[in-house]
Amino acid sequence: MDKRICAFPAADYSTGEMDRVVAGHFAALNADTMLKPGMRVCIKPNLLMKAAPDQNVTTHPELVAAVIRALRAMGITDIVIGESPGGPYTKSALEGIYKATGMTGAVGADAALNFDTGYTALAADKAVICRAFNVINPVANADAVINLPKLKTHGMVMLSAGVKNLLGCVPGLQKPELHFRFGEKDDFCRMLVDLALLIAPCLTIVDAVDAMEGNGPSAGAIRHTGMTFAAVNPFALDLALCRYTGMTPDIVPTVRHAIESGLCPASADELDWISDAPAPVGRFILPDSRPHDFSHKLPPALKKPFNALVSAFFTSRPAIEKRRCIGCGKCSESCAPGAVTIHERKAVIDYKKCIACYCCHEMCPVQAVKIKRSRLFG
Repeated sequence: MDKRICAFPAADYSTGEMDRVVAGHFAALNADTMLKPGMRVCIKPNLLMKAAPDQNVTTHPELVAAVIRALRAMGITDIVIGESPGGPYTKSALEGIYKATGMTGAVGADAALNFDTGYTALAADKAVICRAFNVINPVANADAVINLPKLKTHGMVMLSAGVKNLLGCVPGLQKPELHFRFGEKDDFCRMLVDLALLIAPCLTIVDAVDAMEGNGPSAGAIRHTGMTFAAVNPFALDLALCRYTGMTPDIVPTVRHAIESGLCPASADELDWISDAPAPVGRFILPDSRPHDFSHKLPPALKKPFNALVSAFFTSRPAIEKRRCIGCGKCSESCAPGAVTIHERKAVIDYKKCIACYCCHEMCPVQAVKIKRSRLFG
């Protein structure tokens, strides 16, 4: 188990700052032992949706550009940006995402933007709950994957960082299919751990210079921390970020599953900091969907009735703010169980079908989908 974590401050996203922190992370984690000339390297940023860099929804293009420059300085020239954003996985959709997020300008002639919308079925031999995944070709065909998530809170999994970012390795609308297939949040998060084990990025660098708190991953508020974090082990990195943001592992199921599976230490106190460990930044504001589910602590026989009670009385649900809704259909498009439809140019949710995955909230471009707190908690 690799417990090494490093963190370097960055005042802003200027070229000099990004080059400095990327060089620091590469050196501290001995990237030259993992990355060699002649290798095919895929950079996996978070490009959730069409959002300008200053909206703070996606990985900043200057960080991506700095990683590309660092790789080329090592003699690596076969570099591709690979990501399957929310929504359909098509060439036109990718073109729009790359342009809006600043990737087109950041990459230039030094790397390639992926437009191959094919995927490869890969067996997940180390998996617990999901034994195979369809993985987008730039990731499946790479010799090494560098994971570049944005630090954000998340309506379903609470923390979006090293592990959650790898869901973008699954093509297009197959992601909401996984939400539907693993409808229980605990199962879905165990599936995310299985996926991260399969992808096994050689390096994860987290963009936390401007992070997101509150109703992330797309409708939260900017939280400037001026930090970047990196690790070889994404599970250990997420554990470190729990400590940094004031979250406890019991409310971040991906971290809890990683601890239970021995993929990271049981406590952040056991991490091996190879830089100065930053002091916790102060508790991040959690999403309105923050959990009241403690079923993982119950005996197996009690989990099902407890989860039924939670679903009926405690689970927060998405709700449409009609005056904001523009009827674009992004919410319906991302809803695997078909709970969201468009009626008279407005989104409508059938709560009998809703599995509370919050994909509609995540993908709404105008923040018309709100999280309605459970009836007992306002």
